[in-house]
Amino acid sequence: MKTYKYIIIGGGIAGVTAAKEIRKHDKEGSLILLGNEKEQPYFRIQLTDLLGEDAPEVPYLDKEDWAEKIGIDVNVDGEAAAVDFDAMTVTLKTGECLKGEKILLANGSHANVPPYKNKDIDGIFTLRNFHDLRAIQSYLKNLDESKVIGVIGGGLLGLEAANSLKQSGHVVAIINRSDYLLNRQVDRELGMMLNEEMKDLGFMVYGGKNTEAFIGDKQLEAIAFDDGTTANMDMVLLSVGVSPNTELFKDTGLEINRGVVVDRSLKTTIENVWAAGDVAEVEGRVLGIWPAARAMGKVAGANMAGGDASYEDPKSHTKLDLDTVQIFSAGVIDEGDIYFYDEGDEHHRLYAKEGKVTGVILYGDTKAMSTYRKLVEANAPIEEALDSVYPFKKR
Repeated sequence: MKTYKYIIIGGGIAGVTAAKEIRKHDKEGSLILLGNEKEQPYFRIQLTDLLGEDAPEVPYLDKEDWAEKIGIDVNVDGEAAAVDFDAMTVTLKTGECLKGEKILLANGSHANVPPYKNKDIDGIFTLRNFHDLRAIQSYLKNLDESKVIGVIGGGLLGLEAANSLKQSGHVVAIINRSDYLLNRQVDRELGMMLNEEMKDLGFMVYGGKNTEAFIGDKQLEAIAFDDGTTANMDMVLLSVGVSPNTELFKDTGLEINRGVVVDRSLKTTIENVWAAGDVAEVEGRVLGIWPAARAMGKVAGANMAGGDASYEDPKSHTKLDLDTVQIFSAGVIDEGDIYFYDEGDEHHRLYAKEGKVTGVILYGDTKAMSTYRKLVEANAPIEEALDSVYPFKKR
């Protein structure tokens, strides 16, 4: 049995960031990073953009020799099959068993697949790894351009995926539970405006639709909604969020809620075990976003090497860039006092509570997003923001 000072389960951004951070503080301690995709670590967030490419290459995080340069082992076929926290061992699916002094759980999340009826027929996909990307592109090659592709989920990733899929020449339909798209990033007025803009760009938009079942014998033919209506579809991509990969730790004594429960130092309830990234739950929250995973990896790595770092949630902001549709959103929107700027195709909203800026939406022109992001993050006085770039006013 091989022994390491540090074992990192997971080859995503949290695990890689933690490994690099450990090396900054501990130059000699033996370390292994366990991945399970038979690929060196890569930019998972670029997968949606790659949907539209004919022959996409894996968007690696680092050069091929990155791990060798900092003196760590990487096993890209190192999927963990079992973890024994009493013995501090990790058993791989290959049968190999490793022992560690300190273990980081950074094994990420998986795409949500709601319990739709008939969900196992051909033509239904999720996009979580490069293997998924290859499977989707292979399926697309067998569909002629008269076929309709559906994307279930009208959030940021869903819209980006829909835009990439449209490059294949197919008609793309977006199906959303809310009656307007980006319902977490924009208010209802702007969301309904976005629906119409997406239609103008050639997308079909099904708002206020809950998918109930898929229709087809062996292959997808249509979607059935819970209001009794149906829509013909020849392929569907599910973009309805992710769930932490906690199954591996069931009955191990580790505290698990939605994710693996950690404190702000990212320690779990078991000594010498940390968790970071999509699998970790901090104060009841599982963020499941790239910036949070990277920040967690940095904190966990520093603390595993003897540091005393504390994790803070990254400030939330999103940017949609689809052809003529430009939207930036930051902070808490649709709450508190609202200030407006509407001029031509520009429709901006500023939100404040107790005289402090709490959120912003820039719709149609996002050139000033850096300015307003800083105002939101600083919780700046509303007077400072009202005339910063746009002359916001109450209606």
